[in-house]
Amino acid sequence: AETPSAGGSSPASGGLPILGPSTLTAEQLSAYWDARDGTQPAKLTVPIDTLIKAYIDAGTAEGVRGDVAFVQSLIETGWFTNGDTAR
Repeated sequence: AETPSAGGSSPASGGLPILGPSTLTAEQLSAYWDARDGTQPAKLTVPIDTLIKAYIDAGTAEGVRGDVAFVQSLIETGWFTNGDTAR
């Protein structure tokens, strides 16, 4: 079995690397959010732009792509609409 590369994905998998710096900026992710919906999710207790910046900042501090982590959170929370969002 292949081991993950330093980029966080197996070379054979063609997966998106999760480790390393974000490719997208907080401003680009905010523009993506605005283009898709643009509204503040009712269950989200902080402004969406604040949350996006937190993902980028935390990712930078931990060596993880905050942009990928943010987009993954969209998938996992139904764009911050499920019951776990307020937690």
